[in-house]
Amino acid sequence: MSVVVVLAEKTEIVDAPMDVDVEYYDTFAAFNCSAVSDDSTQVSIKWFHIDRHGDETPVHNITNRVAVADNGTLMLFVPENATDVWLKLSGTYRCRATNGYSVAVAEALLLPPGVVITPAPRKSTLLLLFCSFGIENFVICLFVVL
Repeated sequence: MSVVVVLAEKTEIVDAPMDVDVEYYDTFAAFNCSAVSDDSTQVSIKWFHIDRHGDETPVHNITNRVAVADNGTLMLFVPENATDVWLKLSGTYRCRATNGYSVAVAEALLLPPGVVITPAPRKSTLLLLFCSFGIENFVICLFVVL
């Protein structure tokens, strides 16, 4: 039997996204997000749009509309005078950075003109642990995540 121990500094967001107010005439909005960890692990950044129920949907690149740059910046492009598009894109955006061993999260709001948005609720995870003594005093545990 072999045991591998990996020690890595936790992922830390060093440039968190900030709320963005857009006007009806704006054609561009961007959220910055960058993170660091130790030199032995690469940090990757993914973006999610959070709906009003707290459910997250991954943000994907869409030609001429949505782009995530290599540095982690999320960029949104909208045609001129397209308030309805800003309304569809509005809400909470979550930056999730990970080095494979730890995760850091930051959020920001995209606020179109004349709309008040409250941050999406955070979904909590309930972890249940059931343990009992088995044969020959071994402990048997069952983890249930809800």
